[in-house]
Amino acid sequence: MKAIIRKIGYHYDTDIHELETPDDHIHRVIKGISKLDPNHVMQGIESISAR
Repeated sequence: MKAIIRKIGYHYDTDIHELETPDDHIHRVIKGISKLDPNHVMQGIESISAR
């Protein structure tokens, strides 16, 4: 799961500084230079990683 989320972050030009994956949810700290809205980036990460 962590590798998938990091790959998605790379796609959005977003650096994922911290990533923890307890059993039922995910904690992440990201830093990005993306021109996209941060909410859009987080929705993309959540949508793709849920598949």
